[in-house]
Amino acid sequence: QMAANNPSGAAYSLEKALSTQPDLVPAQVMLTEAELRTGDVAKAEKRAKDITAQFPRRAVGYGLQGDVAMAKGQLTEALAAYRRAHQAEPSTPSLLRLFGVLSRMDNGRSAIQLAEQWLKANPKDLAVHKALGEAFARAGKFPNARASYEAAERLRPDDAEVLNNLANAQLRMKDNAAAVVTAERALAAAPG
Repeated sequence: QMAANNPSGAAYSLEKALSTQPDLVPAQVMLTEAELRTGDVAKAEKRAKDITAQFPRRAVGYGLQGDVAMAKGQLTEALAAYRRAHQAEPSTPSLLRLFGVLSRMDNGRSAIQLAEQWLKANPKDLAVHKALGEAFARAGKFPNARASYEAAERLRPDDAEVLNNLANAQLRMKDNAAAVVTAERALAAAPG
């Protein structure tokens, strides 16, 4: 029901499931996400804190607390929660949450630094290459964006999003011939 964009229906189904199995963590997480999507931030916040108390060494509760803080427009609190989540269990999703908040601060310099450090240890992380390329493009650093998208392209040569973004970076760098070839490859990869 979440996938069908029916968070209220999903919340009802999840509450029903949790009434018989209250410790079902995936259902608790999904219910928290549904509560956030329906605007019930207070319930989501309580549930996120409960999950964190239940699993203080796991990322899941801290990540949800960060999501709650973002819903409340509290960037500093979100940053702290996402940092705790990433420290507890470093992963691409936890890094991208942290990256998202850092992108809104100090012109994204800290986000870029975080992603570059991550990619030194995880050079095949396509999602982070894409995020880094987008950050560079937003900052107007098109040579850096191009390099990030080229690294992503080497990992997945038929990724239409990567090819499209690479073509845009090439175009911004006045490399029109390469941009046309890359854009044609993007169109071939995703004709729609």
